[in-house]
Amino acid sequence: FSQDVGSDFAPTPLPEGGKYGGIRIGHAVWIGTQAYVRGGVSIGNGAIVGAKAVVVKDVPPYAVVVGNPGRVVKYRFGPEVIAALEASRWWDYSYTDFTGLPLDDPMAFVDALGDRVAAARIAPYRPEALDLRALMTRLSAEIA
Repeated sequence: FSQDVGSDFAPTPLPEGGKYGGIRIGHAVWIGTQAYVRGGVSIGNGAIVGAKAVVVKDVPPYAVVVGNPGRVVKYRFGPEVIAALEASRWWDYSYTDFTGLPLDDPMAFVDALGDRVAAARIAPYRPEALDLRALMTRLSAEIA
């Protein structure tokens, strides 16, 4: 950035690892307003963190965490459903691949998704990386 705009600004990089490290947030996680998540914590896929919760420990997949300190008050699904959802890796597919699947029944969804994968009707979605600098340069040239 500094080179692009001709500035001598040099940000101080954050230390690697640090005391707690980075936060890992899984797929389809909902985090309520004013929640605090301490560095180094992992929040599993499909988890819900309630508003104003203080999360200082890892959150398992599909858990609902509330309070200070954050505690698991329930799971969104039973252990068999959670294991099936995790094994399916549904987040690797485009949402358009889910057309016609029973989204209101997680086990039926996983089974139907597995059938589509086994039949090679769908494949993991691997979007192309964007070069934002090149895109912005091209757009700037088009506008000018």
